[in-house]
Amino acid sequence: MDKEQKYPRELASPHQLHELGEECRRAANLLLQSGRSGKPLSQAPFRLSAIHAIELYLTALLLHCGTQYQ
Repeated sequence: MDKEQKYPRELASPHQLHELGEECRRAANLLLQSGRSGKPLSQAPFRLSAIHAIELYLTALLLHCGTQYQ
């Protein structure tokens, strides 16, 4: 089988990536509420989800503007 394998994100449309970014943003907002004052590590899951949402938004924008995966 010589067919090149594609990563799942390569098959997703910009709209689908944006929607996934929205879900990660919603999850980040929920995780923010579980953080504890004075405990910076309790904010780590929120930060990770928020950063992932930003990455998905940027990827969606780049694909929408015509950038190809390399």
